[in-house]
Amino acid sequence: RGHWESYLLQTVKDPLPGVDRALVIAGSDRRGTIFGIYTLSEAIGVSPWWWWADVPVQQRKTLAIRAGLHKQAPPAVKFRGIFLNDEDWGLRPWAAKTLEPDVGNIGPKTYAKVFELLLRLKANFLWPAMHEGTPAFNTFPENKDLADAYGIVMGSSHCEQMLRNNVDEWKRDGQGGYDYLRNRDGVLRYWETRVRENGRYEGVYTVGMRGIHDSGMPGGGTQQEQAERLHRIIEDQRGLLRKWVHPDVTQ
Repeated sequence: RGHWESYLLQTVKDPLPGVDRALVIAGSDRRGTIFGIYTLSEAIGVSPWWWWADVPVQQRKTLAIRAGLHKQAPPAVKFRGIFLNDEDWGLRPWAAKTLEPDVGNIGPKTYAKVFELLLRLKANFLWPAMHEGTPAFNTFPENKDLADAYGIVMGSSHCEQMLRNNVDEWKRDGQGGYDYLRNRDGVLRYWETRVRENGRYEGVYTVGMRGIHDSGMPGGGTQQEQAERLHRIIEDQRGLLRKWVHPDVTQ
């Protein structure tokens, strides 16, 4: 109880009327339970890469588990995952041609397969694809519900603040320039819309500010002026997190 992503597998005698023995998989939280299930799945021969790499399952005449208790403590690293980057060269054309021709891009079907892989690898965290030409993760409203259903914590990359994807979303959702110095209200409205939409889901928010995609922070000024601006930006961002995610931002 009270541990992060921990689980146990235990054989139990006479757990229910008419049941002599049972194997119990119990998790400290939802991902702990999932990891326990996939631990058993891998032990009987199902590779985490069964779908992506067509890894066959070895056929066996019997399956057995050693009686007793197997206990997995919390992971040493709290958030573990991948960043789908430079997807133009492989993942996006593949998804468009094979898995989601109806979407013509990376969409919910692709993310569902990525989420399952993450869980089978005992991971819990994803930075979604974000290059120009790829729809932002939240373009498909079902994506965030899908991530929640799989128990995946969503973040956004080093240059995408507040779970936004600026290269795709600012031209559609932004008003004015993506410049806190000259358009503070417009930038904050843009960020707040996303935090309001996603605040009830598990997420990790990149704070600070850069320009669109990998460019520098707009507004210019001396190094000292830029540092002071970042302090104000992060204070405003913490205000949004306090309003829509948790009243205590340290939590």
